[in-house]
Amino acid sequence: MFTSGIHRLRVFNFPAPSLPRAGRSLLPLLGAARPQWLEQKILPEILNHALHEALACGDLGFLMGRRLGIRILDADILWVFTCKAGGLVMLPAQATPEVTICGRIADFIRMASRREDPDRLFFQRRIIIEGDVELGLHTKNLLDSLEWDDLPWMLRAPLLALSGFLAREDH
Repeated sequence: MFTSGIHRLRVFNFPAPSLPRAGRSLLPLLGAARPQWLEQKILPEILNHALHEALACGDLGFLMGRRLGIRILDADILWVFTCKAGGLVMLPAQATPEVTICGRIADFIRMASRREDPDRLFFQRRIIIEGDVELGLHTKNLLDSLEWDDLPWMLRAPLLALSGFLAREDH
């Protein structure tokens, strides 16, 4: 059940545990230990579901055949995507992106969960665009235009829980 206030996710009526600050030192291990074959299957599915309206309307035309990288700095993760007729496709990490959007995992979570304004994160240089800035700005504007309610619940629930952890750690 979702409670207002700090926006904590409660599962089976138990409060979600706090993420210890020491856990941040384990983030680089996440990058090395993650099952890449699984993320190559799941991430495009999640993104295509979240962007289904933009795909249907042709709003991702600017990304057609181009290479977009998402780099999570503190977990040493790079995901590279391109857009084809069927939607977003994940490329091998060795693919060289034309533009990379970089940031810490906490800032991506804050942006995705709408806890922080994407423009603010960019102006504070907490989320950085490297490479083709025009392509990066198109991507940032598209992400900013996504409606929270259009995201699948299976994505919103973990984002809410993680953003709740981050809100508690910030205070």
